Amino acid sequence: MTVDVAATQRVPARDLVPANEILREITRGGLAGLVAGILVAGVGGRLVMRIAALLVPESAGSFTENGNRIGDITLGGTFALILFIGLFVVNHAFESTGLAAQAVAWMSGHGVHLADPGPLLVLGVALSNLVSNVPAVMLLLPHLGANASEAGVMLALVSTFAGNLLLVGSIANLIVADLAAKQGIGINWRQHVLTGIPVTLATLAVVWGWMRWAG
Repeated sequence: MTVDVAATQRVPARDLVPANEILREITRGGLAGLVAGILVAGVGGRLVMRIAALLVPESAGSFTENGNRIGDITLGGTFALILFIGLFVVNHAFESTGLAAQAVAWMSGHGVHLADPGPLLVLGVALSNLVSNVPAVMLLLPHLGANASEAGVMLALVSTFAGNLLLVGSIANLIVADLAAKQGIGINWRQHVLTGIPVTLATLAVVWGWMRWAG
């Protein structure tokens, strides 16, 4: 007797999430991230700086290494926090739609298993440069299956080095580019990718070789 693997992995039609619900969840998550980012970056950030000024009075009005005054909330920092928090919230909203689980089931039905080194490397690199590397890990980690221990190591390494490919591959890249701009050093997409491509390919090759040797 033969077993249709694709049929066993197929997601029932009743479990599919309507498109309007997906858009609603993503919109709701984006708005929640925006509100949370404003609160944390504005009220929360100012409160922390005020407490720091009270604990160390002589630091009030001093400048940090990047030229910002202690106690001030910068526009760039506010937008960075909004972006960072928004990524996590939207990521959670997408996960709640069930689309990620459906995609993993579809791939498994076609013989592509997420926990295998090849697919994990490709998806890790792609998602890291689409939604940033930390949200990519949060999205992929729950679907690694029984081989989560070894695959988790692979995912951690791949997402870390994949973040070097594009400026959006890691929030840290954007922060560094912003700080460099304040010092008169411009880092645009083209300049970054000229270094990012060879560095990313070289480090991922090392990861691939090490995982194949260790496995």
